[in-house]
Amino acid sequence: MEKRIKGKRFNTDSANKLASVTRGSGASRFIENLYISPRGDYFLHGKGGPLTRWNGEGIVSISIETAKHWMEKYEK
Repeated sequence: MEKRIKGKRFNTDSANKLASVTRGSGASRFIENLYISPRGDYFLHGKGGPLTRWNGEGIVSISIETAKHWMEKYEK
């Protein structure tokens, strides 16, 4: 998947996947993948049911601090 955010290109095919998590069930099930782009930008690619923040599929740009918090939360 590819998305442009504030002039930056985020592409799951060219980025390096750092981690992945799957949580929930049914309408609250989601999958999130943490990536770093070739230029060093972090982003999340997610897919989820209607009761998740994703409600489908998408990409969001995140800061390195948010990426660290995400890793602390899900990589245990």
